Amino acid sequence: MKIKPVHVENSPKRIRVRGKARLRVVQGAKSGTNHVSDARAYWAKRRNHQYFKKAALVVKDRWPSFQSILDVGGGNSRFLDRFEGQKAVADINPKSNLYKVDEVEFYVTDGTLRQFDEDSFDVVVCLQTIEHDMPEPADMVRVAKMGVVVSYPYRWKVGTACHQGKDRQWVERKMGCEAVAHFVVMDNGLGRGLAVFEPFKP
Repeated sequence: MKIKPVHVENSPKRIRVRGKARLRVVQGAKSGTNHVSDARAYWAKRRNHQYFKKAALVVKDRWPSFQSILDVGGGNSRFLDRFEGQKAVADINPKSNLYKVDEVEFYVTDGTLRQFDEDSFDVVVCLQTIEHDMPEPADMVRVAKMGVVVSYPYRWKVGTACHQGKDRQWVERKMGCEAVAHFVVMDNGLGRGLAVFEPFKP
């Protein structure tokens, strides 16, 4: 299935990030310093987290015939390494891409998915992103033909305000519909909710 982003004036444009995997530059802890964050090592640790494994199992078990998948906000997680077929990432930061050239289609967005047509992908995943004031998260259901998997911090009492007080009712309100399945997965004493949504398209 060919992805056809909607190109309108001032809309985010699709780009190909050239070269090999990149490291993300972030502000250092000390004032006036910068350091290069080894994002590959950061996410390598999390690739063994149970919520990553569970999300991949949900995708494979629930939609075994899927042929295309979009990861929203996951350019530096390499979650899509678990899958075959057409793979794409939508992210607000073009420097967040850690995939090599031609591994994925990388789309720079304004945080929304307006540039994508309805049913552009079989499956959409969004892991630990929706809680960061993501605009129009319910649009993921429009873009997905088969379903959506969303992970979020489940009833955390740590971290910043955006990480705290989230539960199934919260994620369903954000998505604008009820989850067809919901799981709570524990990693190092912290729970992450995994909510599964399937579009109703008569």
